[in-house]
Amino acid sequence: MLWWWLACGEVDKIDDSGVRDNIIIAEAIAGEDIYLALGETISLTTGDSTGVSFEWNMDDGTVYDGTTLEHTYAEVGRYRVILSATGSGGERDSDILNVVVHAPLQELPPQSNHSMVVVEQGIWSILPESNSLHYLPFDQTEPLEQVEVCQTPSSLARFNQSMVVSCSAEPALVLIDLATEPYGMTKVNLPTGYRPSALLPPTETDPRWWVVDSATGQVGHFIEDEAISWIDVGDDLKGIARHSDGTILLPEFRSRSTGGEIHALDPTTGNLSTIPLSLDTMGDSDNTTGGVPNLLETIYPSLDGSRVYTPYSHANILRGDYLSGQSLTHETSLRGILGYVDWTTQAETVDTRKHFDEKGRATAIAFSPFGDLIYVLHSGVATISVIDAFSHQILGSIPNVGLSPTDILQHHDTLYVYSWLTREILAYTIADPMRPAFLWQRSFIQSEPLDETILWGKQIFHDASDPRMTRTGYIACAHCHPNADHDGQTWDFTDRGEGLRNTTSLWGRGAMNMGPFHWSGNFDEPQDFENDIRLHFGGSGFLEDSDWDLVADPLGESKATLSPELDALAAYMYSLNTIPASPYTLEESAYQEALATFVALDCHSCHGGDWWTDSDIETMIRHDVGTMTDGSGSRLGQSLDGLDTPTLLGLSSSAPYLHDGSAATIEDAIRAHIGYEQLDSDTISDLVSLLYSL
Repeated sequence: MLWWWLACGEVDKIDDSGVRDNIIIAEAIAGEDIYLALGETISLTTGDSTGVSFEWNMDDGTVYDGTTLEHTYAEVGRYRVILSATGSGGERDSDILNVVVHAPLQELPPQSNHSMVVVEQGIWSILPESNSLHYLPFDQTEPLEQVEVCQTPSSLARFNQSMVVSCSAEPALVLIDLATEPYGMTKVNLPTGYRPSALLPPTETDPRWWVVDSATGQVGHFIEDEAISWIDVGDDLKGIARHSDGTILLPEFRSRSTGGEIHALDPTTGNLSTIPLSLDTMGDSDNTTGGVPNLLETIYPSLDGSRVYTPYSHANILRGDYLSGQSLTHETSLRGILGYVDWTTQAETVDTRKHFDEKGRATAIAFSPFGDLIYVLHSGVATISVIDAFSHQILGSIPNVGLSPTDILQHHDTLYVYSWLTREILAYTIADPMRPAFLWQRSFIQSEPLDETILWGKQIFHDASDPRMTRTGYIACAHCHPNADHDGQTWDFTDRGEGLRNTTSLWGRGAMNMGPFHWSGNFDEPQDFENDIRLHFGGSGFLEDSDWDLVADPLGESKATLSPELDALAAYMYSLNTIPASPYTLEESAYQEALATFVALDCHSCHGGDWWTDSDIETMIRHDVGTMTDGSGSRLGQSLDGLDTPTLLGLSSSAPYLHDGSAATIEDAIRAHIGYEQLDSDTISDLVSLLYSL
């Protein structure tokens, strides 16, 4: 049996008779916390401490007398055990021991997808822009390694001496044998339009690798040298995790306006269930906002198996002058959240969500070794919140963890942070889990793959810590345009002089080939986002005030060349000159038949050309096709005379549809057009199949 005793120095006391009396609580464990699994017994002794009597307060309502005790706590939590010693003259001295009682840890540790893996001598990580894997050795005298693998690696996983990388742009999986020199690599090509986004390695009980495809909403599993088996799951997947009981967990990245969803797959039976994440309709307060859980990029089962945590962003789509009579502000638009599903009830409730002030997204988490602390990563402000897993109170924070950090990983007594846009790994010791201490910060690349200005613009796009972008850290461009895509939500921008506006993707916007920005065509250059920054994000802006006074009209004098930061932001947006291919391809004969239907119905008059839109930066043409309503609002505060024609490219992954998000499906969007309400089912089928394939 193990015994602990408290630590304190010698204290001289003088009683009423003038006799000096020494009370000593013997030194022992130097203040380290004691960790117990629930149900385990703690044994304590005063050891060589002196005194005529001793009292133990166990912080759970239990008090003991004497020099030794054994105690079993009934609930998990943090306890401050106080030993008080009394001398012969009534003098008292005391000291405190911290005891953490946690639920028993599961025998099979849970798994989540990551951008980096730790091996014996270093860290492997991906870098999407370099098309490579990068190896950072712990020994700084050893060289960095770069291994080209595929186009846009998105995730990696390791099992023993095997690693697998998912490649979202190629699309493919690359299997790597780390035991050979040079590394053996096998590429498995996936069908056109697939976008694998996350991986899980095998376990001792399941020999399969698991891969998520975000384009098709499928999850696949395979054993090396065998074909991938695909399972249909949901509409928009991104991350993946394995619960300790073996359940595969798959959150939908972008949520519907009615709430979010987590899919749970039994890998043995193939049974699939769905756990809803409710829309929060309770409204806003000083430190909370209502809204829908959105951008569920990752998911994390707790170490004891009792909960499944999801970091995300609350999108406050219920607020706005038209919808609620309350203007949407930079402080009420977005809020970082840590939510959890109770694994016993398979349910999540609104009132258990942890809201974070001045942080617009929570993107990843890691646990302390016993699961009593949660380290929550906020990519926009490059900060980690240290959370008590029992109370969900904030116990501390780690600031300045790079720029747009996207992953966090606990390995033994070290916490590793992947800083995507500074191309660095940061390491912190958590030998004292509540007080992480900085160890080192090192770049993992040999050379930067992006043009210097484009990289700078990308950093600005993702940074919510710069007061020029936003006043309090809630908003970055990437918080509504993750990876320059769309967030799947419709916002009430009536107070901006607009109306209900469905977020559109920025993919393909390079060189302004699709005409002006936004549904009303109210910006004619990327630098015009200075208007949103100053007027709606709460930022001070990147222009000098004297310049702003001259070019505030977004359709007036150009803002180009007036701010290096805005020009860098524009350079990044101009670099977004492609749109991912659709996975729903058609045979040539079927494509031509559907295209003939499209032309016969005169759809091509608005949705024509290489970019499938008649939108033009010079003519600023707009149309009213019968979809405008009272909620459509205005254009730059003036009457709305029509809407800019959106491209049809990428339509399969851009739901909901129309400017106000009122069409849940492409068929709904077609029938909303004047004259198309009564199209027969065969015609609709032809059109939908064509549009899905673009």
